[in-house]
Parts: sequence; C-alpha cells; structure tokens
Amino acid sequence: MGSLGAPLITSAATTFRVSVSSALWTLTMPLLTGAIATPMLGSLGAGLHRRGIVVGTLFVIASGSLLTALPFSSTWLGIGRGVQGIGLGLPALMMGVARDHVSPLRALSTI
Repeated sequence: MGSLGAPLITSAATTFRVSVSSALWTLTMPLLTGAIATPMLGSLGAGLHRRGIVVGTLFVIASGSLLTALPFSSTWLGIGRGVQGIGLGLPALMMGVARDHVSPLRALSTI
C-alpha cells in the first residue's frame, strides 16, 4: 500500500498546492478506513447476504475511484482515497468465501 501511494503524495502536493503533510492524508485515509472496514465486512459477510455485501463494496470502491479521478479539490481526493480503502477489507471476506466453496483439502492452498 505504501509503495503504491507514496508517489501520489508529492504529485498531490504540487497539483493541489498543499503542504506535503496535508497530501500525506491521501496515503493515510485508505489505511484508516481499511482498518475499520475489515472487521465490519468480515462480520457482515458471515451472514446470508454475502453476495450483496461484495457487490455493494465493489460499488462503493468504484465510486471512490470516481471521486479521485474527478478534478475536485484535495479534500475530495482524500475522501475518495478513504472510500477506496474500504476495499482493503475484501480479502478477509473472500477468504470466507473460499472456505465455504472449496473443499477443505484445497482451501488452505486457495486462501
């Protein structure tokens, strides 16, 4: 995550004419929202509506990507990056899906 977002910091600082410490939020926001979203998606995905949770999460991530692509202010870039961070909770959810749909012998190697 850090190696993908690190080049964004200086680019965001120069493009939006903000300080580097303000531009660091473009890297921090996805990590914060991912830390919150991971246990939430894990518990929501354990229920009957797992498919809806996955599709809804993908829709939310796509909307965050749209926010980051549009030429708004640095605040909107940070919000969009935060919304994208919800996707960091998807691997835990997908591990549960693999555990349910793959044979126990192959589940460990699949996950």
